[in-house]
Amino acid sequence: VTLNQIGKFEQQNPDFSVNVFKHDKKDDKDVKLIPLYTSPERNRKYHANLLQIGNTQKPHYVVISNMNRLLFDKTSDHNKMYICKYCLASFFKEFELEAHEC
Repeated sequence: VTLNQIGKFEQQNPDFSVNVFKHDKKDDKDVKLIPLYTSPERNRKYHANLLQIGNTQKPHYVVISNMNRLLFDKTSDHNKMYICKYCLASFFKEFELEAHEC
């Protein structure tokens, strides 16, 4: 499945939304995620965050089951963070994430 086909998948499956990210590792200390595809659909019954690995010609995807764990090193004191699944903004309180609109 290519990035161009994910939108078609969402149209054919109205209960699902998908985001795709790529791991950009410049060095061991600077690791970040880059959104490749962000679903325009919000509040669907099922949502999946995928991490694209491999080249863009034949990409492979891995399900991100816990975004907080993946980005855990981004927190200075390693407390629980609440991360927006669409724009990757992080918050210390759950109510801040719920109030967030992107």
